[in-house]
Amino acid sequence: MKPWALNNRLARLARKLVVGIPSELWRWLKALKTLWGTDALVIPGTGLLTDAWGLLGGWGPYDLFKWSLTAKLCRCKVFFVSVGAGPLYSRAGRFFVKEALSLADFRSYRHESSQRYLTAIGFWGGNDRVYPDLAYSLPASMIPRRDQGEGRRLIVGLGLMEYAGMYGGPTGAEYAGYLDSLVSFAEWPIAFGHDIRLLIGDLGDRSVTWDFSELLKKRIPAAHEGHVMNDPISCVEDLLAQLAGTDVVVATRFHNALLALRLNKPVISISFHHKCSSLMSEMGLSDYCQDINGLTAEGLIEKFRALETNTRRLKDLIKQKTDECARALDEQYDLILRELNVPVHEPCLSGEVIPWGKGDLSQFGASCTGMGAASCARQVDKFGTSIFIRSGRTLLRSFRAWPHSYKDTAGASLRWKYAWMKPLFGWLTAKWAQAALPQLKASYIRRWDKAVYRFETGRRREI
Repeated sequence: MKPWALNNRLARLARKLVVGIPSELWRWLKALKTLWGTDALVIPGTGLLTDAWGLLGGWGPYDLFKWSLTAKLCRCKVFFVSVGAGPLYSRAGRFFVKEALSLADFRSYRHESSQRYLTAIGFWGGNDRVYPDLAYSLPASMIPRRDQGEGRRLIVGLGLMEYAGMYGGPTGAEYAGYLDSLVSFAEWPIAFGHDIRLLIGDLGDRSVTWDFSELLKKRIPAAHEGHVMNDPISCVEDLLAQLAGTDVVVATRFHNALLALRLNKPVISISFHHKCSSLMSEMGLSDYCQDINGLTAEGLIEKFRALETNTRRLKDLIKQKTDECARALDEQYDLILRELNVPVHEPCLSGEVIPWGKGDLSQFGASCTGMGAASCARQVDKFGTSIFIRSGRTLLRSFRAWPHSYKDTAGASLRWKYAWMKPLFGWLTAKWAQAALPQLKASYIRRWDKAVYRFETGRRREI
């Protein structure tokens, strides 16, 4: 046996024993502390039921199982609300997803295709329901308005996606073919004097907009470059504002298409997953759904011409369907509130009466899902993916209000580890210690992990 092989294995084992296992135990204890005394854990929206981004990253299958099990240990209810499913590549991923769902008190899926997918992998939920994506109940205050100026050019929103064709990423030839088809399509409206607005649904899509722009510059005259708009998008509000500034949307990402429909925009969807084709079918727009594996510029142009011809009729249809989806979501919110034995109106701590339904859970879920599941997973530490519902507090907090409210209430009482500081150093010092020391501990754990990793890789280079 080579000595450096033993050293490498020992370093990896040491890191697992000294850092990995204690860190994971600490995260379980932190989850227990967070959910203790909580009435319900709500996991809203997005395509969370997948292991395409790994078992452990963000809110992968393992984390869903961990939080669901922790919630049951804390005797609080678990709600999976309008979630999407698939793909699940590994046995472990399928196991954790099925176990997490089996622990839930309420389950609903945003498409029938998601429910069928879960049945196909061996999960059967007899009383499960299908309700639309939470974005359909975005409150009117979040919907941007746009002035319809006379004589302006038609603006075509073109949504690009980093992992076109498959969740694991396409081959070089598939990616080149995807870009070539979209660039060839974009040349056509530009030739007729229309504008193209590039859209993304995930922060990782920025590189695709650069590749697309570079390829398009080689194809169109320099005088036409002003017809292409590529403004930065860093949040859901940016995406909504730019979607509102389009007339027609051709989208790859699911939530580019979904939010465009919510804004009553005619949409052509480039389908890379069953969720895209299901969305268009449910909206009565199957004729305007293009499978990504058969994507051609000619096919998109043909669908675009049909869309232009039928714009007025399609807008009426989209408005009818989105109103139906909003009513269905109101019904779902009522079911959840009945499960929690909560009246339709609940006073918050200040005594103000807040009506539940469209204004809170819907806004949180839609905001969380607007930039895609991968982006949502990466931002979980900043925003949180789930809502904790506590007795005597405002229920179903909105996306913006919840994280700040939780941070404020978390320090309202001192735990026994920090209570002794209050008489010696004062309330503010004890409160600061309770908030800062766990973060400091986590920081040192991460630094130790990095140091062990650097030591291991350094020895490997020397050898």
